[in-house]
Amino acid sequence: EGEGPEALLARADTALYQAKAGGRNCVRLAGEP
Repeated sequence: EGEGPEALLARADTALYQAKAGGRNCVRLAGEP
């Protein structure tokens, strides 16, 4: 199966805030659930 859209967006949101905390030109990838 897979995860639902809410879980996917939650992981993307977490990765976004981690990248923002990392400073300029920082990229974060959401890992496996």
